[in-house]
Amino acid sequence: MASFGAPQTGGRACYNCGETTHQARECPNKGNPTCYNCGGQGHLSRDCTEPTKDKSCYACGETGHMSRECPNGGGGGARSVGFGGGAGSDQECYKCGKVGHIARNCNQGGYGGGNFGGRGGFGGGYGGGNSQQSCYTCGGYGHLSRDCVQGQKCYNCGERPQSMAPAVNISISQDGQADGLIFLGPYGAQYTASGPRIYDKTGNLIWDGFGVIPANAHNVHVCQYQGSPHLCLAQCMDPMGYGVCQALILDSNYRVVQTVQTGRSAMPVDQHEFQLIDDGKTALVSFYQTVPHDMNYFNYTGGLPYVTQSGFQEIDVASGDVLFEWYSLNHVDISETHILPNSSDVSGFGTSGTSGFDYFHLNSVSKSPSGNFLVSARHTHTIYYINATDQNIIWKMSSQGASTFPIEQGSASFNFSFQHDARVISENATTMVMSFFDNASNGYNHDLDTSLASSSKLVAIDYGKGLGTASARLLRVTYPPLSTISASQGNAQVLENGNIFHGWGDVPAFSEHTANGTVVLAGEFSQPGGGMFSYRAFTFDNWTSTPSNTVPSVYTYALNDTAPTNIYASWNGATTVSTWRYYGSQKIGDAFDVIGNTTKAGFETLWVAPSFYRWVMVEAVAQNGTSLRNSSYQATFTPSEAMLPSCTESGCASLPTTGVYFAPNGSVYRGTD
Repeated sequence: MASFGAPQTGGRACYNCGETTHQARECPNKGNPTCYNCGGQGHLSRDCTEPTKDKSCYACGETGHMSRECPNGGGGGARSVGFGGGAGSDQECYKCGKVGHIARNCNQGGYGGGNFGGRGGFGGGYGGGNSQQSCYTCGGYGHLSRDCVQGQKCYNCGERPQSMAPAVNISISQDGQADGLIFLGPYGAQYTASGPRIYDKTGNLIWDGFGVIPANAHNVHVCQYQGSPHLCLAQCMDPMGYGVCQALILDSNYRVVQTVQTGRSAMPVDQHEFQLIDDGKTALVSFYQTVPHDMNYFNYTGGLPYVTQSGFQEIDVASGDVLFEWYSLNHVDISETHILPNSSDVSGFGTSGTSGFDYFHLNSVSKSPSGNFLVSARHTHTIYYINATDQNIIWKMSSQGASTFPIEQGSASFNFSFQHDARVISENATTMVMSFFDNASNGYNHDLDTSLASSSKLVAIDYGKGLGTASARLLRVTYPPLSTISASQGNAQVLENGNIFHGWGDVPAFSEHTANGTVVLAGEFSQPGGGMFSYRAFTFDNWTSTPSNTVPSVYTYALNDTAPTNIYASWNGATTVSTWRYYGSQKIGDAFDVIGNTTKAGFETLWVAPSFYRWVMVEAVAQNGTSLRNSSYQATFTPSEAMLPSCTESGCASLPTTGVYFAPNGSVYRGTD
């Protein structure tokens, strides 16, 4: 695999002179700079006399917007060329194999046409191939959900029709799974209901946190705080590859009980790391900070360049005091990066404070038993071990030539690049075992790719005789159910039973694998290429909730006052409900009699009472028979005479979103898509 300094034969060009046979560091024409504004030579953009050109979109090549705001979904024609040639139109998509777009912008919905198992999945996102495409909304074949006419699939449609929690499809489920629930933070530019979600391992929704967290929710996981399990997450706005966030701790009632913020002169918390330590006494948080910085290494002369550095702090949660902090520019030079300015969607230009060159891109911090810190940096392709006493780098591991010690896979070495989520699993006097998610690509700089598939890796660092004889051994590598690249995000969670649970980053899916690599669980929460992601995905077996501040919800429907009554019961976030008990009455003031009971089935349980009841109430019952909570009284909805042609005993058809409608005053208005 070519290193950063290797000559190029295609793809990225030298940002200095535009030639594709070399990179900027070997450029023989450094004295003749190229202006990214007009394309002319002999001057820099800040000295250009031509009108400033509009910003161009990486995804479609059009001007007037940037790639993260692209309304065209990517995959278009030629892309903008700036430093290093931008992200050229000769890029090949891992999903469909076509040239001209990258995987995250692919509208073909597939990774090679295979599948995860069941009815689609990683291998094609519910089909993965033209006429065999399967719709995520209705389950039908021959179209994708964006073209579906069957209406949006939703949870709690009767009680809370505004709920838009993504439906999870479990495509593989076998013995050997660890117990637990699944924790996601779905988000995306085209998804307007981002927020934290919890599901069980059959795909049923447990908690819809939309609205509780009114922003993107990243790194949603169970954390120990003051002696009991809580939820930790980062509530974020994501401007460009990093977040401006607030770290939140929620109790089992889904109420925010504590916030964590950076201190001193650091920028706000970023989404890449928020982790409690020592029962929540301290917290690790990451941040990104753009500063003026010399960029002569990239031939930035004649003006003031900006570099975005990464950092992290350990915070005393109760007081907010900063116990430790680390800034990348104090320890890692920008020459150690493997990317160029303007070479990817998150690299930045380096020309302004709002578009600093993100040379490092920290994406995880893990504290070891000895008190030091393990840090992953995506853009240097390196994992660093940092001394908690003097902030210096103890060692660094990289397959790109900058490693403190050799990395080994038997008699050969193993590679990794653009990695995420490096975690210390164990440490003693002679060995550290770590895990990390190896993306192997960022979807743009393909000369830096190290594999055709992303994976998780378990690695042992042996330094019993000192760093001079240390080495890194690959203990385990786990690939997705079907070979695929996750070009951003992703994580690998090592479970107590030895399984590994994966969130596949910009592929909207998760999977669980045994120690020998067998896939025992695989699921998807959107179509690949559908614009929805979860920064990380987790599973935990210690989350229980009987929310004290809410009651069960109930919705009832009957065709008329002699028809059976359809009763829908749910309780958002509750994990302890085993049975629903139903009560009915004909009018308020009459006694509510028990009319039936049924086992809880999924997020929303439907039970049909054989008779009509004007008023209904439901009671949530635990497995041991204990009453948990009653709902409020609910009046049964019966359709008017005008609605009857669209209704049956089980419900009414959805109102078309297009058509001509008449207001009571006689005016006409039209529905819209």
